[in-house]
Amino acid sequence: MESHTPPSARWGEWLNLHTNLAWIYEGAVPEKNRHGDYRPDHLGAWLLLRGSAVLKQPGRTVHAKAGQWLIPWPGQRRQEFSDDAVILSVRFSAHWPDGKPLFESGLSAVFDAAEHPELEKAARALLESSRHTLTTKAGSVPSISLTLGAFFDMQIAVLRWVDEFTRTLCARGLRPTRVGVRDERIIATLQRLDSFPLSGRLRETAIAAEVGLGVSQFVRIFREEMGETPKQYFDQRRRAYCRQMLGATSVPIKEIAYNLGFSRLSDFSAWFKHQFDMPPRAFRKTAGHASPV
Repeated sequence: MESHTPPSARWGEWLNLHTNLAWIYEGAVPEKNRHGDYRPDHLGAWLLLRGSAVLKQPGRTVHAKAGQWLIPWPGQRRQEFSDDAVILSVRFSAHWPDGKPLFESGLSAVFDAAEHPELEKAARALLESSRHTLTTKAGSVPSISLTLGAFFDMQIAVLRWVDEFTRTLCARGLRPTRVGVRDERIIATLQRLDSFPLSGRLRETAIAAEVGLGVSQFVRIFREEMGETPKQYFDQRRRAYCRQMLGATSVPIKEIAYNLGFSRLSDFSAWFKHQFDMPPRAFRKTAGHASPV
């Protein structure tokens, strides 16, 4: 297999990559999670220890059997596990401030675990680091209580897992999102956009002037590098914030609205419904029923 070295990025860029463990589990796939349609907000990896799995996404269907890794596409999909399926499952965050995952293009991917033994080693080290913290065989990590030392131990294991996950996918020809940006003006813009207050009003003309470009040229170059305009990137940041706060915290909706610059809850609810096709309260309720696998 052709070797692909993981790409490099500046220290400041890697600091903008948000990583966290959401779930880790080894065992039989619970009956309620064997079949269904899901739209996750995370990356995941399933090592099939027994049985089989089929994952269907727009324009693509992949099959995995025992002894293989299945790295699912982080988008709308249908998953089907055989009744005897046993897996080692890691669900984790590795995304940029706009919510874009570290890997997207090229997924879903299936490959033999024997081709990348270090990936299973990293997953099992992560599982072991969580055993003294999780009170059940399967656990949702963000809800647990732990000491600072235990938190650091788990975070070290998470970072090593994400590193090995990245090395493995790069070795298979996949490329991380955003890391390939080389235009200094766009790098400076991303740093500006990543720190811009979510409650602020973004003006592309002002940011274009900061990097010495006319606004039309600036927007064109940014779109060529990032696949979206600066305003669209910033809007993605706002949506990612909403998903995180509503899906993983109990912060009052009114406070979330205020942090996004809305003085009236009704205005925020109307904006949110336009973005997500449902009211914020309904989103929070459905987020609590996402597949843990």
